[in-house]
Amino acid sequence: MNWKRGVSPTSIARQIDLPANRVSQIMAGKCVVTGDSALGFGQWFGMAPQFWLNLQAQYELALAEQLAGAKMRALSTAASGR
Repeated sequence: MNWKRGVSPTSIARQIDLPANRVSQIMAGKCVVTGDSALGFGQWFGMAPQFWLNLQAQYELALAEQLAGAKMRALSTAASGR
């Protein structure tokens, strides 16, 4: 999988000074986007690093919702006093 046609994960990793295996794993969805990888991707793609961290947070929340959302909604809240 290439994020830009003709550019490999190894090439991106070299340009943003990250381990190639980490970039490949992030691209495959097997590794999380960390602060340093967000900085690198932000620089390379010309985007704010926060964009990459927000994508990671959205993914994690969606996954948590799938795994435990119904259980969480059934718990007490401070406002309900239950």
